[in-house]
Amino acid sequence: MAATKVITTQDADLTFTFGRAQIDSRFADYIVFSNRDMAGNGQWALAQHKLGDTFLNAPTGKTLNFNINNVFKMGMSASGLNMGIPIAMGANKITGMDDPAANQDAATKIYVDLRLLISEIDNIPVDGVVVAPISSNWAFDHAASPANVRHLTDAQIAALHTILDGYTKAEINALNAIGSGNKQWIQLFNDGESATIKGMRMNIEFMNIGSGIYVMGFGIPRPFQISDGINTYNLVITQTRFGMTDADGNNKIINQWWYGESKANPPVRSGALVTNATDYDAPAAVVWDHADITVGDVYRRMIWFCQVQGTTADNFDFAYVQVQYYYEIA
Repeated sequence: MAATKVITTQDADLTFTFGRAQIDSRFADYIVFSNRDMAGNGQWALAQHKLGDTFLNAPTGKTLNFNINNVFKMGMSASGLNMGIPIAMGANKITGMDDPAANQDAATKIYVDLRLLISEIDNIPVDGVVVAPISSNWAFDHAASPANVRHLTDAQIAALHTILDGYTKAEINALNAIGSGNKQWIQLFNDGESATIKGMRMNIEFMNIGSGIYVMGFGIPRPFQISDGINTYNLVITQTRFGMTDADGNNKIINQWWYGESKANPPVRSGALVTNATDYDAPAAVVWDHADITVGDVYRRMIWFCQVQGTTADNFDFAYVQVQYYYEIA
């Protein structure tokens, strides 16, 4: 080729068209290359400023493609970057990343490690399912790990399933009478304060009490307050029932009371919490549906008193005494 020739004054606005190609210097300080049909502003393909800044460009709605041996490798458009091959960065890395704002955003190692941290001091729980550690310094399912960060093995989990199988929270509440929907009946016991009958203190089941008026006391074999470590529950008495296998107009139950005994020293007995002066003078299974009594931490002792009148020996048989109860949150 011949030496460079200056066609006209440098920096002039000129346009050269060769077939489909166009070289354009109409834009101040730029030389622009494009297809002659893409010669308008914003449609050019390659531009270079006189100071060396160089630009690749595609028109609106088109893609700027990068090929090797006429094979697509990467494309850029207004909607994003499309990669046709993996990005092999080697020792290089992406810098300047912020914490992600959405699920599909990229996250840094520091951010991910923070979310997966299980601290030996604070015992921060993992949010979500973790199948492998992100960092090499994160204690994970290792025999030498501190106890509070160790994971259970499949065998240990299977063993727990065997032990706990079938015991849901609802079933455990039912077993322990937690909640008004899980009321239970329990036999009362003689609390040692009843009058003697024929020289003996009475048991729950007794027969042939003989003549006289007797006051018998019975207690509840249940704790008045329990706790599951989270909530405290108070004992609530809802009904009292007893059975008579032999009774008549002269040999009968004439009064019932529930009393509470305080935790003071010495203890103080309350007034009657509920009363029932109904005569029961025939064999029957009696259910006394009295007002609920919340025991809880108020009383040291609860006593059901029953007054029995007998005028004929061997003519009153008393079978059982039971109470219905449940526990409610204090």
